[in-house]
Amino acid sequence: MALHSIEHHEHYSLAIWKMEESAEVLSSLLDAALPGVPTSCPHMTCPHIVCPHTAEKRRQEFYACRLAALQLGINPLSIEKHPDGHPVLNDGSGFISFSHSRDFAAVLFSSQKDHIGIDIETASPRLLKAAQKYMNGKELAHIEAFFPDEKATIEALTLYWCIKEALFKAVQSGKIDFQQSFQIELVETVKSEGSLKASYKDSHFRLDYRFDGESMLCVCMED
Repeated sequence: MALHSIEHHEHYSLAIWKMEESAEVLSSLLDAALPGVPTSCPHMTCPHIVCPHTAEKRRQEFYACRLAALQLGINPLSIEKHPDGHPVLNDGSGFISFSHSRDFAAVLFSSQKDHIGIDIETASPRLLKAAQKYMNGKELAHIEAFFPDEKATIEALTLYWCIKEALFKAVQSGKIDFQQSFQIELVETVKSEGSLKASYKDSHFRLDYRFDGESMLCVCMED
């Protein structure tokens, strides 16, 4: 079992699963845990969750997210997909957000705040080519001024991508221009952990991030 970490904060809880197992093994782990999970369906004598995906990686992510959610006390049977694409809990217990990267699946849960978002990304040179698609001119000029070498630039681009993905999940709106929709506090260095502010229309958000030199994690909460 590859549970990486569990954290409990004032307004949210967070679980990260390191995906070391195959999708088949993850599915078996989830099935083994489900008989002990209460269900509101009287006819469900042997609970079972079927992944709608066929690709191995997508199946790993699907089951790992639900196993991580289970570690936070979330009933995996209550997780449904909203028509807009984000996960929701049908039992009224709270609000949830998922993310996954090359190696990790992350689950964010809050019993109080509904506009939440999480993103986890692996720093990669591919963001140098993709930057024009999600960064605006002001942000790119700022990065050029404060992050002069390639390694620092990749770290900054990873941070902003992570921030914008977490914001996108938190605002729960399909009509988002990643270049222009968000107003994000600009940073002059990427730390091992930090916080910054952002806004979308009339809503304001706090974003907490951490970076271990390879993976960036960002948690977004509406203020």
